[in-house]
Amino acid sequence: MSKISRNDPCPCGSGKKFKQCCIDKPGVAGAAAAQPVLNVHQQFQMAVQAFQRGRLAEAEIVAKSAAKQAPKNADLQHLLAAIYQSGQRWVEAQAAIEQALKLEPRNAKMLFTAAGMAAAAGQLDQAAAHYRAAVKVQPDLVEAWFNLGNTLRDGGRLSEALEAYQAAIKGRPHFVEALCNAGDVLRQMSRYSEAVALYRQALAIQPGNGAIHSKLGLGLQRLSLLDEALAAFQRASELSPQDAQAFSNWLLASQYHPDLSRAELLARHRAFAERFELPQTDRRFSHEAWSWQPPRRLRIGYVSPDLRKHSVAQFAEPVICHHDVARFEVHAYYSNAHRDEVTERIRSRIEHWHDVGHLSDDALAQQIHADGIDILVDLSGHTAGNRLVMFASKPAPIQVTWLGYPGTTGLTAMDYRLTDACLDPVGASEADYTEALVRLPTYSYFTPPQGAPDVGALPALTSGRVTFACLNNTSKINVRVLQVWAQVLKAVPDSRLIIGNANEAAWSDWVLTQLRSHGIEAERVVMRPRLGLAEYLALHQEIDLALDPFPWNGGTTTMLGLWMGVPVITFAGERPASRLGLSSLHYAGLAEMAAESIDGYVRQAIDWASDLSRLSALRQSLRARMQAAVDHPQADVVAAVERAYEDMARQRMLKSSSN
Repeated sequence: MSKISRNDPCPCGSGKKFKQCCIDKPGVAGAAAAQPVLNVHQQFQMAVQAFQRGRLAEAEIVAKSAAKQAPKNADLQHLLAAIYQSGQRWVEAQAAIEQALKLEPRNAKMLFTAAGMAAAAGQLDQAAAHYRAAVKVQPDLVEAWFNLGNTLRDGGRLSEALEAYQAAIKGRPHFVEALCNAGDVLRQMSRYSEAVALYRQALAIQPGNGAIHSKLGLGLQRLSLLDEALAAFQRASELSPQDAQAFSNWLLASQYHPDLSRAELLARHRAFAERFELPQTDRRFSHEAWSWQPPRRLRIGYVSPDLRKHSVAQFAEPVICHHDVARFEVHAYYSNAHRDEVTERIRSRIEHWHDVGHLSDDALAQQIHADGIDILVDLSGHTAGNRLVMFASKPAPIQVTWLGYPGTTGLTAMDYRLTDACLDPVGASEADYTEALVRLPTYSYFTPPQGAPDVGALPALTSGRVTFACLNNTSKINVRVLQVWAQVLKAVPDSRLIIGNANEAAWSDWVLTQLRSHGIEAERVVMRPRLGLAEYLALHQEIDLALDPFPWNGGTTTMLGLWMGVPVITFAGERPASRLGLSSLHYAGLAEMAAESIDGYVRQAIDWASDLSRLSALRQSLRARMQAAVDHPQADVVAAVERAYEDMARQRMLKSSSN
């Protein structure tokens, strides 16, 4: 190795020239300068040692020197790629690893490195190809199988991802991360029993891992095992007390449980605030100097991970993309790495779009505060991916929750909840919230699906029997709901029941066992798997009447059913989750179909099923009813939301002036 010249980078890694740094100092740099000529292998080892110690500049100098002497040494190119990658010099890293692979195209470790670089650059197909090549050369390279699974999952190729995770688990049976990721993919594929089995396997290895208990709870919830799910979430919170999402999962599951009182639900949500909001009280942002006066535009910030193919986006988009730009400056804070055509469409219509999924709660709060947001709107509540811990620090002077969650956040930092009089009757709901309630004419605005088929004739007119259905997610179906549905089926001879999202044989067996215990034969129940939108809409041509679950009614499911001519029988309970059906029926001008008791629910179902001519007439009128609602109130809903925001700002100004 030749001596380091005065103008070369100093091998110590300072970034300075050698003459400005260690030229007169003893130690590594001086020793390197005085070294006799080393062979390529010795230089390689020296560069590796420098790299491992974080001395990137020194490692680069030595590795480059060796590479000049041995341009066909793939290991040196591989090392240079790693050095460049550590310095985030991606172009040079890519060139170096490509050169290494030209020299040794079947080197598993180099293929592994190339795959990681491609994945970091978002080149998922290229990354997957490199990982596949690596495991073809070295089938026992467990990390490559695992990373291949991650890459395929990120690309939405779930079946292939599952196979890769299974290969990783086969190679390392106690690979907890692979067990959990495979379970996550199975949940995405609606194979909940298999997911639960893998989570339990992972917990046998790491019983004190709170995150795995939380994953287990998500699987159990989808199997309608609510008590077990709640216990799993509670255990997760005990083991990981600072895991806010695990606590939110517990609260979300609580909303599905039919036996919890409103007072108990409020207490549980207040407990969330005690754990995650109270410690931030002294660190909240100050808004004493805040003021607003027209014509300054109000800055509205919407925070959500669901501005994508998701029910929240379906209801939010017609409002958040149609604000009066002369009065409102709209910001969207999108906290999700996943993007699709819905994301891109909304992004193109929003004045200020911020991708914030990579930001911590503190960093996101700082950005929102720096952006000068006047009114910050949460669209998640306690659903997956929420940023309520960030809201607890109060980065905006006015904070609002809307759409995503049928209940209180529990936070004192959340000033308002947007709702309607159906979900939260005046005078009967205020005590259930930590937020002040602001009632809109309607809770949300429905966007009809494109390409929906025309409403068909009432199926019972040709089949000779009434077909009831519930197409909601499985978490909403519980033993009490099944008992009531059994009453309906027994009272309507020869009727049948279609249940959607029945991908799970174990869950389907549980449902059939419950119904059988109430005298309903399995032959009267039709289980349908989860369907794509076109097939899902077409399924309504087989349905005469929908039966709403409770205590959490259908939302998007009900709206789509009404659009397809299928009315719903719903029980309007005391919780907002159990009044979503009433809100949807009110939207269509059919509030009278909402029963005020379980007995009334059963009677409504029997009465409508007994008068097919009346049911047929209603079916044929529903598309027009829904179209009239869709055509008329969008501007009204947007205007109502905007009036609410301006009223909130004026009240905040009055409060400031009175202080």
